[in-house]
Amino acid sequence: EAEALAAVQGETDPKSGCRRAVCRHAARFLDRHKRNALHAALISPLKFLFQHCYEVFENLDSHGTSFWVAAIQVFLPDLEMPFENIVELDTGWGWGAVDFLPFMQSGAACQALRRFLDPDNLGRDWRTLTTDLSISTRAPLPHRLLYLPMGSGPESFKDTLKSASRKSSGLRAALRPYVTQFASMLSWRLLVRHWVLAAVGSERWDAELGPALAALSEDALGEASTPGSLRAQLCDCESASGVQVNLSVASALLSTAGVPWAATSETLRET
Repeated sequence: EAEALAAVQGETDPKSGCRRAVCRHAARFLDRHKRNALHAALISPLKFLFQHCYEVFENLDSHGTSFWVAAIQVFLPDLEMPFENIVELDTGWGWGAVDFLPFMQSGAACQALRRFLDPDNLGRDWRTLTTDLSISTRAPLPHRLLYLPMGSGPESFKDTLKSASRKSSGLRAALRPYVTQFASMLSWRLLVRHWVLAAVGSERWDAELGPALAALSEDALGEASTPGSLRAQLCDCESASGVQVNLSVASALLSTAGVPWAATSETLRET
């Protein structure tokens, strides 16, 4: 199977082709996971709170994402995000620069936040998760974060990021809980678990991903496996206690393929 996969991909070394196939899938997965994490931790809570305020709501996917991605990268500069950087052009970044966590400590908003941050809900739309929750049109809305510079244009945006870069700034302290909330969705255990679920459910498993991983299994695990047996090793979907994922097997396979985030259980570190 590895030889056939290599022939299709034009590779002379079967295992090299297999490693490439796994790395491509892992890269696509990681970008999707980052987008899902951003929405779960930051954008979905804002959408829930501002669902009745169209002027803000309509700007969250664009300007809200722009602001929070830029803020995250102030704290985690080595983290690549799958979004275009529009800091130099963004005149509406302030729509998303909102201190919303104090407004999600009780009631329906608190329930909504718990659901958004549940790892099993990653990737699900905020409306789907909150169909049974309502928020009054008269409910007080969160205000802009404290310590933001005046103005709303690109220069003010750059001033905001400079302020957030200063270790002792009040704005940095105000942003930290939000960045921490986002970073929690990128823990090693969560990444590997969700990669397994994405891999075994992938439409490319039979044609590409399964054979590629099976070809690497002897190097990774000390014993050659078929795609079918490897799927069973990675994920037990029939456990009475829920889906069980073998993180050590998954990590070994990803590491053998050369996926850079697979071999470490360290959390993201702020600089």
